[in-house]
Amino acid sequence: RRESLKRLILTVLTAVSDAVAAAFLFNEFLGGIPAFQGRMEPGGMFFHGNHYGYFLVICLTISVCLMLYEDGQLMYFGIFSVLLNTAALIVCRSMGAVLSCCAAVLLVIICVLRRGSRTEKKKVLILAVIFAAAAAAALSFSGKFRYDIGKVFDESSELLSGTNNIHAGNGRWGLWQFTLIYISEKPFFGFGCEGITERLYELTKVPNPHNEILTYAAYFGIPAALMYTGGVLLKLLRSLKPADTSKAGAAAAFAALAYFISSMFGVAMFYTAPLFFVMLGMANAGYSDGIKE
Repeated sequence: RRESLKRLILTVLTAVSDAVAAAFLFNEFLGGIPAFQGRMEPGGMFFHGNHYGYFLVICLTISVCLMLYEDGQLMYFGIFSVLLNTAALIVCRSMGAVLSCCAAVLLVIICVLRRGSRTEKKKVLILAVIFAAAAAAALSFSGKFRYDIGKVFDESSELLSGTNNIHAGNGRWGLWQFTLIYISEKPFFGFGCEGITERLYELTKVPNPHNEILTYAAYFGIPAALMYTGGVLLKLLRSLKPADTSKAGAAAAFAALAYFISSMFGVAMFYTAPLFFVMLGMANAGYSDGIKE
């Protein structure tokens, strides 16, 4: 519940993310880090680029909140972290993470513009310039990033027009359709933990639906998935009430929301999913540093 402890946790996590991003970018452009070599995807110390993307979604959202909500050294630290982690996210090329981060940051900006101070609203302009410059640089100098963005738009257009491209989203659209078929077979209690892994792998060569809500529904049933989703959203909505939320609590809530959005495209991994529940708990704990008991 202590605001100072929450701020410390957020700052330390961001500092760790900065160190990882610096090493990741150094290796991608200059090489020389043996542990990062031989990976199929640019993911640094993570098993896969998408896994690094899930981590970046949380940490980049925290960096944005530090920049907007804090003053002095923490604000400048937030700006530095936004720049570094944005560069890492672009090089990482995890499009689910990119889209999730854009959605989460947009919600942060909307909240700041609605009820933030005049100073915080001015910082939004600086943030917009940073992201616009980063997007322009990525689109101008990275052919791979241009390809990824174009692919997202093309596949989205196909799906909206009614074309059932099961390979859309690097095969996620097909994974979700097969998972829904399995869910319909056992809608109330599911197949148990990892219960559809073998069947899904036989069809797609991928063992997981890459959508946490669908995964819970397939493993534990639709009621369990609805209770989980409803519980998370209820906690997030409660934690973002202006009267009940501190700045560090709001940052944790937005970080949890960013991960929750990214979980619609990804897999719960042992080195990222626990951070979601840490952020959710920090967001919901209230605050008691002499502000409110």
